[in-house]
Amino acid sequence: MCLKLRMPQLVKKSLTFVTLIALGFILLSLQALAAPHPGTSTSMLIAPHKAAFFARKGFQLNSGKTEWSITGDENSSLSEFHLQFTPPKGTALLELNTETLAQEMSLESYAKKWVRDYPMYGFEVLGTKSFAQNHSKGFIVDLLHRKMKKQVRQVIFLSGKTSVTLTCADQMDTFKDSLQDCNSIIKTFDWIKSPTK
Repeated sequence: MCLKLRMPQLVKKSLTFVTLIALGFILLSLQALAAPHPGTSTSMLIAPHKAAFFARKGFQLNSGKTEWSITGDENSSLSEFHLQFTPPKGTALLELNTETLAQEMSLESYAKKWVRDYPMYGFEVLGTKSFAQNHSKGFIVDLLHRKMKKQVRQVIFLSGKTSVTLTCADQMDTFKDSLQDCNSIIKTFDWIKSPTK
């Protein structure tokens, strides 16, 4: 009789053990699909959605070698949208804005139009520079706002009538470190189709 009572307990323990092992394998397989750091754009839960949205706009971009996460409302409009990359700690911010222009113009003309306006908003233009990366031409504008103690780098890409502006901003004293992460993200930018000349 004692043997009959022990048998169901042993079976229950065996089933519980098997259930725990099965659950463990399920959790491990889900972990394989996760991002190396929670909420980063390399996560299977986030990346395909954002990447598909970027692709509709004709470019690709990701969080590079950073732990920055991406937030924002990409459903606002297909002609214009605004997203942010933010670090796990700190005050830095990398904003992404797109705009559909009324007519095509050169990258330099488009960028210089904005450079003229910055002083009206209290920014000092530290420098500008054209550059090329991947299949894209870009334009860098470095800015400083002394009253707000903010430093900013804007990187502008233009293809046809679509402009993409990436704005890296942080406090002056921590900007140099934040800029390294911003540049890591910006370096992943590329037009999916070669930009029109």
